Amino acid sequence: MILGLMRKHAKSWIIKFIIVVICLVFVLYFGYSFRAQRGLRIAKVNGEVITRAEYQNEYDRVYSMFKQMYGELWNEKIAKALGLKRIALENLIDQRLMAQEAKKLGIKVNIQEIQEEIMKYPAFQRNGVFDVRLYKALLRENRIDPEEFENSIRKQILSNKLKEFLLAFMNVTDQEALDYFRYKNEKIKVSFVVFKPDIFKDRVKVNKKMLEEFFKKHKERYRVPEMIKCVYIVIDPKEFEANIKPTEKEIQQYYNFHMDDYKLPGQKNPPPLKEVRDKVIKDLIEEKGIELAQEKGYELIDKMPYDIPLEEYAKENNLKIGYTDFFSFQDSTIPGIGGDRKTVETIFSLKKKDISDLMMLRGKFYIFQVKERKASFIPKLESVYDQVKEDLIDELAMKEAKKEARAFLKKLKEKTELWEEMIKKMGLELKETDFFKRSEQIPYIGGDQEIKEILFSLGKENRYPKDIYVTENGAYVIRWEGKEEPDEKEFQKQKYKLKTELTYLKRDRAFEMWVKSLRRSAKIEILNPID
Repeated sequence: MILGLMRKHAKSWIIKFIIVVICLVFVLYFGYSFRAQRGLRIAKVNGEVITRAEYQNEYDRVYSMFKQMYGELWNEKIAKALGLKRIALENLIDQRLMAQEAKKLGIKVNIQEIQEEIMKYPAFQRNGVFDVRLYKALLRENRIDPEEFENSIRKQILSNKLKEFLLAFMNVTDQEALDYFRYKNEKIKVSFVVFKPDIFKDRVKVNKKMLEEFFKKHKERYRVPEMIKCVYIVIDPKEFEANIKPTEKEIQQYYNFHMDDYKLPGQKNPPPLKEVRDKVIKDLIEEKGIELAQEKGYELIDKMPYDIPLEEYAKENNLKIGYTDFFSFQDSTIPGIGGDRKTVETIFSLKKKDISDLMMLRGKFYIFQVKERKASFIPKLESVYDQVKEDLIDELAMKEAKKEARAFLKKLKEKTELWEEMIKKMGLELKETDFFKRSEQIPYIGGDQEIKEILFSLGKENRYPKDIYVTENGAYVIRWEGKEEPDEKEFQKQKYKLKTELTYLKRDRAFEMWVKSLRRSAKIEILNPID
């Protein structure tokens, strides 16, 4: 009808105007779409695109892994120092290269292999048996898309298959295994003194000019982050449970599907339904309550007018609302509610009057809207004066501690005075550790692998490291005191296990070198910077 009208009035100025408008919309829309698509591409690996969504998922995975490793010590400065953005991108590039090489070699991963691998995960099992309900619940609780999770398992299986294919004939000799046994099990002990910054605080004198210069240099340290406060609607599955009356058919079907969940440890067969009927009904009602709450949440979002304040919508529909306290992008959870960093990031990305997707947090469903924002700012020196002064004194005191520790170590190496005499003269506390392995923490000190390797390289003729070791506790001067060789009779008992372990280590190292060689010959283009 419309095309007929346009043909009939093809020469009319109205039609010409409409055509111009259509052309303009076409150019603007598809031009934007093309630019947007370019913006969604992070890199190309031999012509294959890595999207921003893939990068964000990998970054979130890497971030969560390191955050778990560091525990309470974790903060955004560590994330930046570790270069997690670069790690995430390099992981994706390596995955692309491996997938491309696997395709050339005819190595594939099928659905059954992915399912079997997932079913092995203890987190998804009840009484040693895979529980699909638990699997879905855990993914939903952690806001992980099942397809995304299964794709990560596929990549893991593919990597293992490539290792097996490429490194199947890698062997470990008895001598290599013995060297590895010695490396793992030899022990040393050390003695040390620590120059603590607190000892030197009385030496430090600061003035206003020094404080101003320090604040100017380190002002980002005192930046108050952007803060938001949210209004939210909460849908609690428990509120739906009272009206759920399962039929006999539903109870039987649920039991048939989940009967292995009700097996007690050591039982070969699940108990009959009549023995666990109450538990089955309770579990069924809980699951239905979650489903109904989720449906209600999606229904509220679908019916919600665009650009409406959440409080107004809640009032019109007799819904309860809640408010969060102010929280920042650096917070790992939403105050009083929970969630994780990904949840916080998602909410921070909301524009004015935008509403969030339906989120499940601690067993309840939420819809969020940002109610108020406080912009990030650097405070005036006066408002953080005491903190700046304390930080400057700490820094100068640490500088003095390192200076004294280095002077102390220099005298020892020059052998102008003996270890014990110098310690006594300076009123320092001497400590000696028990014997420890490379795989263990240095008693009283802690330390990373780098300092342990340095200490294990010392001996009777070379007792001191080249430099002091510094932690937040102070500057350490460490001295090698002795070595304890492992009992090689124990080697024969562990030889098979050691050979297997070392084989895997050698495979991983060789595989890493192989992937690096793929990188060197690949065409890798960074389309959009990640920093």
